[in-house]
Amino acid sequence: LAIKINKHIILNGFMDMLDKRDVIRSLITDFCYIYWCDKLAESILERVESDKFDIDKILYLLGALLENGYKKGYEYAVSILTQPIPNNGDCRNKAIEIATCLISKGYDAGWDTIWGVI
Repeated sequence: LAIKINKHIILNGFMDMLDKRDVIRSLITDFCYIYWCDKLAESILERVESDKFDIDKILYLLGALLENGYKKGYEYAVSILTQPIPNNGDCRNKAIEIATCLISKGYDAGWDTIWGVI
């Protein structure tokens, strides 16, 4: 019970820190490696979907989800790329960055989705 409580406290502290500051990428990677669980994945996905972070942080968090094989993270990336992609602007840049992340971190490189976009 104590281990579960401590893990919960640590997870909440990490997510709070993630929301309030720029967290170093290696810290995210290390934390995800040590504490990976469904609750962490769900919390990260919430932040990715909220779109309240800059694109670099979104990509790094999405990359963590994809590297750990979190299906809902993969589905989120695919959903962004299956929408009509704008001809210009921030939404187009975001889609391109997410496609790059999917290619480099997705379990199948997202090829079925990426090929349809190309």
